[in-house]
Amino acid sequence: MWRNLRRITSAHRSCSRKHSVGSPFHGGHYLSLLRSGALKPEQLSTKNMSRGLAETFWHFVRNSLRYQIDSLKARKAALEKNWKSNFNKARVLDRDELYETGRMQLLDDAVRLTSVPQSVWENEIEDRLWTAMADYVFDNIYVPAAAGSKDDLKVVGNIRLKDWAGTLLPIKGVEVANQTLYDRFKTLASRNSSAKDKDSIYDNFKQTVVDEAFKLHQWDARAKESLRVMLLSSAEAPYIITPDDWNGAVRFMEQACAERLAAVQKIIGDMLGPSSWEKWMLFRRQTLEHRNRRAVVDKLEKLIMPTEGELTHGTDLSKDEINVVQKTLESQGVKVDPAFIRDTWRYLFLSRFLEQAVSRIGMCGEVSDSEDLNAQPSFKNDYSDVDLFYRIKRMIRISSVALRQQLTAAELGRLEGEVKQILDGLERNPARIKEYFNHPRIGLAEELKKITNVQEKLEDLAKLIEDEGTGSFYGGSRNDDSS
Repeated sequence: MWRNLRRITSAHRSCSRKHSVGSPFHGGHYLSLLRSGALKPEQLSTKNMSRGLAETFWHFVRNSLRYQIDSLKARKAALEKNWKSNFNKARVLDRDELYETGRMQLLDDAVRLTSVPQSVWENEIEDRLWTAMADYVFDNIYVPAAAGSKDDLKVVGNIRLKDWAGTLLPIKGVEVANQTLYDRFKTLASRNSSAKDKDSIYDNFKQTVVDEAFKLHQWDARAKESLRVMLLSSAEAPYIITPDDWNGAVRFMEQACAERLAAVQKIIGDMLGPSSWEKWMLFRRQTLEHRNRRAVVDKLEKLIMPTEGELTHGTDLSKDEINVVQKTLESQGVKVDPAFIRDTWRYLFLSRFLEQAVSRIGMCGEVSDSEDLNAQPSFKNDYSDVDLFYRIKRMIRISSVALRQQLTAAELGRLEGEVKQILDGLERNPARIKEYFNHPRIGLAEELKKITNVQEKLEDLAKLIEDEGTGSFYGGSRNDDSS
């Protein structure tokens, strides 16, 4: 005991020499705190001092967490304000979420094609197929057949119609049906493009997938042969039978000839250039080609095709007729080559031919029963062109129905599989996804997501600290005052 007392006394003297009286490190200062009761011996146990240290540590942790959470909230508020200012109508989605949303929309659009009514497919294919084949029908079937005698109209028309049904029509029909499918899918994929609140961020992605899907998509090769056999069989079918057949053929021929006549007259107008009225009132000028066209037309109308009476000339000019027109124009100082004269004659003949066809078909009235139908001059070979247009219309209709059946039975399912194949390939290539979804708002959305995620984790940690209490972190309870 005496040995310990001397050791404490020696340490006290050493401390007294180093620190002046009144210093908090002076031994007398501690003694005075003990004597005054400010410090109690039981407070200076190892456990109590550990508790004090732990409380100080967790106090700093809580303050730091609060500071970090408040900073993140301020940053998040600034980002949200920026988002509302620039992308108010868009959802906050990062790149992966945008891709997944676009992917699901495309797959839904591919499935939605199956809900398009059959009549919509058939009518659209029929209209497009006629538009694609109208020029061919007039230039290679109707006009060559009808420009001759009435017997030629039936014989030549029948031969050319069968040739069309066995060669070009099946090929063109498949092309038109495939293009119709492409356009319908593209319309569904971009159905919100015209809306005020549309989200254009998906446009490039969807368009690329649709285009790549149709690069893969090939219509079943057996469809052309099947359609060809069906059309050739139809070409052998009877002509007009019912009043509805007649009325439909008359309306179709009248509309088709009127549309073709308007197109030809527009071409002629462009060839002849501005009229005298347009030159003075609209300040337009005629070129040398325009003046030459007008000179050729004038000579053709005077020498070969009178403006009055029935058109009796054929579709082509003979060499002698071309030489007469060319030499007559040369004598007037107009130099043109034979190809120029033939090209001018082609459209001039078509215009006159179609004018007379429209006038003739206008005299055909509608019929309501079979007796009226049998009285129509078409059965006396006066209107065989109505029969021809009936068969053309029927072939177009048969093609559209057959192509619609192939489309709904097989092509839609194959297209959906091809879209999935392309999307699966994109998932394995993140760099391409980044190309399609590369917009300033994506970086902002990803930063917002990141900050929100970190803030939630920090708030969870702060709640855990508050709920558990600091005692569990240093091995005792705050209320445990035992020494």
